[in-house]
Amino acid sequence: MPHTIVLGPFALQIGVLVTFLAVWTGWVAASTLARRRGVEIAPVLYLLLAAGVAAARLGFVARYGTAYLDAPLSILDIRDGGWAPEVGLLAAVLLAGGLAIRRRQAVLPLATAIGTSTTVWVAATVGGTLLDQPRLDLPAIAVFRLDGTVTSLDRFTGKPVVVNLWATWCPPCPSHSAVRFAVSW
Repeated sequence: MPHTIVLGPFALQIGVLVTFLAVWTGWVAASTLARRRGVEIAPVLYLLLAAGVAAARLGFVARYGTAYLDAPLSILDIRDGGWAPEVGLLAAVLLAGGLAIRRRQAVLPLATAIGTSTTVWVAATVGGTLLDQPRLDLPAIAVFRLDGTVTSLDRFTGKPVVVNLWATWCPPCPSHSAVRFAVSW
């Protein structure tokens, strides 16, 4: 399963699409159940979504905080793909629990939203990992090994290999110099 879908100039990460699908499925399930019970749940779901997204971003920023010290406004630049979904999910669950205590009639719809979203997200993530197609052959390019010697990447076809790509725009990357290649086996 490719990790990105490319549609013309747009590149959509599968993980982001899976997250949207999970949130949408949980939202629909909770809204349907709440409507049947006569409970207004939409404002609470918006709050959970906002809290989850904010917590996921802040969890990532906290994990790689030193990379944001020089330019604190870069925290707002979400194009770096920096999200900690487990932190966002935890924040949504905790907030849902707190809100459910104050609004007893919303307990089941909120549990449905969290449970459905989590189930869809985990199932799609695990399923995507299990269905991942084999990789293509490695290209015949020269790369630097960790000891500084040069080798050809295609030499490692069929063997486990780790290729580290570091870029200046990537906060968690170990190097903020130019793009570097490192091969280990």
